[in-house]
Order: sequence, then structure tokens, then C-alpha cells
Amino acid sequence: MTGVRPRLTAAGTAIRPVPGRLQEEYRRYGYVTDLTMSALPGRAARLWPSRSALVQADRELTYQELLGLVERAAGWLAGTGAGPGNVVCWQTPNWWEAHVLGLAIWHLGAVSCPVVPFYREHELRQIVHQVQPAVVITAGEYRGFRHAEAFDELLAEAGLGDTARII
Repeated sequence: MTGVRPRLTAAGTAIRPVPGRLQEEYRRYGYVTDLTMSALPGRAARLWPSRSALVQADRELTYQELLGLVERAAGWLAGTGAGPGNVVCWQTPNWWEAHVLGLAIWHLGAVSCPVVPFYREHELRQIVHQVQPAVVITAGEYRGFRHAEAFDELLAEAGLGDTARII
């Protein structure tokens, strides 16, 4: 790998480029593709419709079922007024529904702004002011914190009281 210089990330971590011969191999095996994240559920549903795509506790979804839910959730988001380029801010626990939601946001062409569930008013205020979400999706209450109430107050404070909120 002489002559190949590592690229630095924002955190200052060095990332070595993948050698050309491995890039070709990764493409040949389908590990690397030009497909966007929004196209991957459809591809997986065509290739492996009945294979397990998502398993959590007693819930299991095949790739075909996952695609159906992603498409329905994207339509539901579009009904809230979200569309390509709009920011959808979502703060949910790591439940299976969160994975469907993330894929649906990409499927719609919106900008995904996931927020970890342990963030509170201080962090949420910065996020709301910076990204100006078109839609906010959150759990009503999770682990003793009332996420929906916090977002209501912060959106009003930021002059975004008419932002669609889904709980």
C-alpha cells in the first residue's frame, strides 16, 4: 500500500482506503453497491422475500413484510407534509418500529435526524433550533421522561409550533 495516504475524519482518525483489488471483489459479491439506502429494502425484498430481515423479541419481519411497512410508513409521513429534503427529527427507543421509521424517512427522500432517547431539553433545544424539523416523531414517555411534552415546549419556543408531531 505504498503511495496510498490515509484520509482523516473530523475526529482525526485515520481511515486507510480500501485497495483496488478488494474494491472490485466487494462489488462482485454485492458488499458494495451504488444503491441508496432507500433502494436497499426493495432489493432485499426481491432477492430474499421470505428471509428474516428484522427480529426483536417476539416480532419477526421478512424482507417482504419490512418493505410493505416501510412503504406504508413513508406514505404516512408524506401525509404529515414531510417530503424530499424536509427534516424528520425522531427520538425513539431502539425498537423494531424505529428501524422501519428510519428506512421510511430515506424511502421518502426526507432528511433523517435521529436523536438518542437519553437526550433531554438542553440537547433537544440545540437540535430543534439547528435543524428546524418539518416533522417530529417521539415516544410519549419513555423511562420516566416525557419526550412529547419536551418537544411541544421546545418547538413552541423555536417558533415551530405548527410542526407536525407524531407520538
